[in-house]
Parts: sequence; structure tokens; C-alpha cells
Amino acid sequence: MTDVSAPEHRGVQLARRRAVLVARSRELRGDLAADGAAIASRLSIVDRGVALARAVGRRPLVLAAGAALLFTGKPIKVLKWVTRGALLLSVARRAYGAMNRGDPGEPPTFI
Repeated sequence: MTDVSAPEHRGVQLARRRAVLVARSRELRGDLAADGAAIASRLSIVDRGVALARAVGRRPLVLAAGAALLFTGKPIKVLKWVTRGALLLSVARRAYGAMNRGDPGEPPTFI
């Protein structure tokens, strides 16, 4: 007959309880990470909008030119050109950044 003493029995109970709590905490951390990623994704759009507003606000001439184009031209056509320009600017910035990484004496890493 195996007789488990009270302290050993309590230790087994605590070990089981700890295992359950560790598993639950792992699950909650995963849920929290997923929720955090979703929130960060949504907030990145807001951050981009704020950055764009600040950039345009620092250049009142660009703002005035954009407003003049919208009022004098066709808004759809202007929006089409602005979208293309933003895409080209983004590609140019990324290419410039990729070419300027690393040692200046060595060719870019993407070649």
C-alpha cells in the first residue's frame, strides 16, 4: 500500500496547478500578441496619415499647389497623378535607401 504523506500530496497538487496556470498564461500571451498586432496594424495607417499631414503642413507651397490643382482641374485626374507620384516617390526612397546601406566602396547587396 502506497501512502502519500500530506506534504507530498500538496506538492503534487501544486505542480498540477502550476502546469495548468503556465499553459493558460502561454495561451493568453499568444492572444495578447495577436490582438496587439491587429491594433498596431490599424494604428500604422493613422501614423502614416499624421506623417503625411505634417509633411504637407511644412510645405505650404505644395499644399497651395495641390489645392489649386483640385479646383482648376478634374479631381479624378489629379488624384490619379498624385497616386502615381506617391508610388514613384516611395519606390525611389526605397531604392535610394537600399543602395546606401553598407560600405560605400562595395556594390549594393541586392545585385
